[in-house]
Amino acid sequence: MRTYEILKIYKKTKILIICCFFLSKIFLFSTPVEEKQKFKVLFPIPYIGGEADMGVRLEKAARNIGWEAQAFFFQNDWCLNSPIDFYRVYEPFQTPKDQPYYLKNILVNFKPDFIVSLIPKIYFPKSFGIPHYLAITRSHEIYINVYGGKMLKFDGYLCTPQDQNPLKNFLDLSGKNIPQMLWIPTTLKTKYEPPNIRRLFYCGVQWDFLRKSKAYENCIKSLDRTGLMEVFGPKAGWMKDWNLVSYKGELPYDGRSLNEAIKKCGIALILHSQEHLQNNIPTGRIFEAAAAGCVIISDRHSFVEKEFGDAVLYIDIDKDNKLTGEEMFEQIYKHLNWILCEPVEAEKLARRAHTIFDEKFTLEAQLESLGRFHQRYKR
Repeated sequence: MRTYEILKIYKKTKILIICCFFLSKIFLFSTPVEEKQKFKVLFPIPYIGGEADMGVRLEKAARNIGWEAQAFFFQNDWCLNSPIDFYRVYEPFQTPKDQPYYLKNILVNFKPDFIVSLIPKIYFPKSFGIPHYLAITRSHEIYINVYGGKMLKFDGYLCTPQDQNPLKNFLDLSGKNIPQMLWIPTTLKTKYEPPNIRRLFYCGVQWDFLRKSKAYENCIKSLDRTGLMEVFGPKAGWMKDWNLVSYKGELPYDGRSLNEAIKKCGIALILHSQEHLQNNIPTGRIFEAAAAGCVIISDRHSFVEKEFGDAVLYIDIDKDNKLTGEEMFEQIYKHLNWILCEPVEAEKLARRAHTIFDEKFTLEAQLESLGRFHQRYKR
């Protein structure tokens, strides 16, 4: 073999050896990707209501990311003696009235890493030694005024309100330093499916003065007469008083029926309460509608406009007594006409809203953040 051929082979071999050496360094000495930590968590929930539905969603979302999770309720909560039918695969724990030590048995058997309560009246004694966090989804002032000292029994707060000053002042006066994290009342991750655009979905309790006003009543009644709306919610209160033809009944608190009802309609109407608007707190309905892959019509809310932008169709509302119900109706009806006449363009909005939800606001992502918050708290 000629000398120059030998040198050529030698150079190639040398280069190969050097490359192998550096690759071995990368694989042997690089920092391994840290595996996400799994947690065991309990979600005590009220007997009925939106918080009960959220608790079931949290349980499912936690299991989706590999955590061990369980929602449960107190059998005598709300002075009711029979358990609610959650239409669930996994039944929640039920704490019997005649067994006062049952709660302790739950903790001993389940051995949770931490507990998340959705209302302040459900909390665990410090003697259990388990970190216990409270989700604050309304204004801090309401929690402080109603629950007072009970707020101080928790080890951390999961806060939806953007303005932390009222809570900070309360803790300063109490001499407490309780950690907080941002918390969005959202829903489970979903796979996008193009909407079957057919009706306008609306669901609400209308517990606030703004949405019970005459302007809102006239607006909803005008929509009701179009035959293009389906309304869900409690039978009592405003639903009964307004006598809507489009009323379809209550939805069970099972973490899935709401999503299915929105998906069947294909268009969702989002109306925030006065409290939501004043405290920059988004209603969970915006995330539920985006997760369902719907076209969304919403009142103007700073959080929604900032995060969802032009993926949502907006209306002006009567928050300053400047609009009549008929003017609100005309805005919604104009959007409805456009959606029904331009389904291809409308579907693009639904897809964009779902993408934003999927990238930033899934409940699974919220729980991952909660896991990191818990690790910091423990340290």
